[in-house]
Amino acid sequence: MLSNSDNMLSCDNMCSEYIDVLTDLERKTIVALAEKGPMSGYDFHLGGKRDRGSRKALMSSGYWLKVKEHLGPEGLGFIERVNLRRYKTYDQRGRRKDLYWLTEEGVMFALLNHANLERLRQNVKLVCGENEILQVFLDLAEVIGVDKMRGIVKLSKQCKVEAQIQDFLIVAPQTMIDNEKQLRAFVKVMKKYPKFSEIYKIKARRACSQLKRIERYLRT
Repeated sequence: MLSNSDNMLSCDNMCSEYIDVLTDLERKTIVALAEKGPMSGYDFHLGGKRDRGSRKALMSSGYWLKVKEHLGPEGLGFIERVNLRRYKTYDQRGRRKDLYWLTEEGVMFALLNHANLERLRQNVKLVCGENEILQVFLDLAEVIGVDKMRGIVKLSKQCKVEAQIQDFLIVAPQTMIDNEKQLRAFVKVMKKYPKFSEIYKIKARRACSQLKRIERYLRT
């Protein structure tokens, strides 16, 4: 079992509202799921998706139950049970394994806590390939820069703004793109995801209209 004193993640880079409610083990669980893909408590107990004894256990079965309860749908909503045909749902002894992976909020939290972006993108594509919003979010993190994306996520949480991933996707390009190279990369992402592109155009028009109204009021 990993010790809580084995501080792999720095609290300086976390949302302040979660520092006191998440243990190091829970943060490591989120990052492990982000980088390894769906896992069960049995996988965590074996130290990853390997045969018994090949890796150091991440946690005991008892700890997994506590972590699952706190991070699951009835808790913080960072992880949820998934049913995927491409992943084995039975262990070598024929016992059923309930697989868990990240929710949208969990993906944002993993990015905030320095999960490997490329591995996270690969697993999002494998686990929830139909979720275009998550794919756009991670593509934009690469375009804008992971540190800047972490900054806007962290700021919104410190201001107690509801963490809706769609809102980040609208705000981030307007506030974080600061050079021609990033602008061209952003346009490329828009062309890759036409559904989101249409949503963005509508939001952008509304924002421009609102700004014009504010400008008129300021002139009077």
